[in-house]
Parts: sequence; C-alpha cells; structure tokens
Amino acid sequence: MKRLLTIIGLVASITLVVVLLWLFFDNYSHQSTANVPEYAENSVGSMDNQLADQIVDQVNQARQENGLSALKRNDLLDKAAGQKAMDMLTRNYWSHNTPDGKLPFVFITKTGYDYVYAGEVLACDFQDVSGVVNGWLNSKIHREVILSSDYKDVGIAAIKGKLLGKQTTLIVMFTAAAHK
Repeated sequence: MKRLLTIIGLVASITLVVVLLWLFFDNYSHQSTANVPEYAENSVGSMDNQLADQIVDQVNQARQENGLSALKRNDLLDKAAGQKAMDMLTRNYWSHNTPDGKLPFVFITKTGYDYVYAGEVLACDFQDVSGVVNGWLNSKIHREVILSSDYKDVGIAAIKGKLLGKQTTLIVMFTAAAHK
C-alpha cells in the first residue's frame, strides 16, 4: 500500500510539472506580434545566402550522423530568421529576446508559420561555417536545439552588418515543427 501511495504521489507530481510547463509555454509561445517591426529585405545589412545554405548543410550532416532526419528549409522560417536578424542589427542588441522583452518566436508567428515546437540559435564573430556549427554542437542547449527529433523545419539568415559597434556576420537560425 505504501509503495502504491508513493507511485501515485510521483505520478501526481509529474503531472503537475507537465501542466505547469504546458501553461508556461502555451502563454509565451503566443505572444502578441503587435509592435514587432517589419523590415525590408537587406535594409540594414547584406544577406549571404550561400553561407546560410552551407550552415544548414552542416547542421543536417550532424543530424544524420546522430540518426535524425534532415531539417527541411522553410520559406516562412527563413523570413522569420531574416526579420529577427535585421531587428537585432537595427536595434543593436545581442539576445534571444528583443529589448522590449518579446521572445524570438514572435518573428515566427508574424510570418504565419503555426508551430508546435520552435527553437533558436544565434552566432556571430566566427571564422568559418564549421566554427559556427561546431560551436553550437559544443554547447549543451544549442546542441539540443539542433539535434532535437521534435524539429522538422529550418529557417536561417546570415546577414553582414554592424552589431554593437563592430562589423560582423550575424546568423539567426530557427528550427521548428508545424501544427499538422
């Protein structure tokens, strides 16, 4: 009987944690996109589509080496990544969240991509494509974003511009899975 009560208590605790996490993420994943600026392409920097393609190729190679399917490029996620990168360059910040506290996923929502799961990784001041991808894979949280089996789609922007007073190439990559 004591063992049964312990199991029931454990199940109740796990259920409570799952419900709290669901409430937290449901609330924050649907932040208002009001006051999220819209930028014209290349308005604050120049896109490097070749670099973006090379990064996605290496990310997909790492996923396949870990028994995962390749992420599929998605135009809406590409647009969201470009908008986020231009926002960072225009407003001069280096953070996942905007200066006014909005989560990065508002850029995804604004494009109309209806996601179940989404993640973001950022990079700048790197020497080459391998440096970007290896840096992400060597960081526990970035590795989890790149190697999660939950994600099916990817969008990326590589924009050359000035960030925090320094010329750089800024990389914003979103991974996500859409509602079916």
